[in-house]
Amino acid sequence: MNLIRRVRLEAEDYLRWHPVTRNLLHHRTLRKARWCESHHTSAILRSVDQLCAATRLAPNSKTMQQAEEMILQCIRPLDMSKVDWRGFVPDVERRRIERAVVLKPRIGPREKGVVFVSFEDQWARLLWNCNLKDFAESYTLVVSPTWSPPHSLINCLFPAAYPGPIFCLISNIKDLNIFPRLCGNPSKGIASPESSCQPLDHPEVDRVRERESLRPKCDRDR
Repeated sequence: MNLIRRVRLEAEDYLRWHPVTRNLLHHRTLRKARWCESHHTSAILRSVDQLCAATRLAPNSKTMQQAEEMILQCIRPLDMSKVDWRGFVPDVERRRIERAVVLKPRIGPREKGVVFVSFEDQWARLLWNCNLKDFAESYTLVVSPTWSPPHSLINCLFPAAYPGPIFCLISNIKDLNIFPRLCGNPSKGIASPESSCQPLDHPEVDRVRERESLRPKCDRDR
């Protein structure tokens, strides 16, 4: 790589991730975000989308949580049944969900099945095309987000729209604290009382990870 180009790229990365730069970008994006004075659903969704962009640029946990509170204040008055995802998610009307698998079939009323759905656009198809009440009564839902930090329009609205518990995989340990905050506080009516984001964690998972870390690596793994 050309030396000048390498120095330029390193300088750009340094400036992009420097706390001062991120703080300036965070506040600039926050100012651009329209506050939710409108009661029109589409206007509120655009505000949430812009606030998510600002939150991802937050330079520290305190400013991130302040921006998250603004997002939740926007979501609070939303009637989720009136959200038209077609203006925000391409191909949301497609009934086929490609990035999903039935991990366990439904046995009966007393034994739910388990469904795994990856990628937020696939979750939106579930919201748009499915009878969510019937689905939640029949299946336990496990999702896998693509964003980290996970602030995006679908990640913020999905817990409020889905009428059952949500088990969520994570790709960053910090998301263990962020996802429950995005679900809001059910006692304040931000999410339905049944809804919750729960990190999919278990002592057995840690034991498997420990065994994997101790497994001798062959040449192919190196």
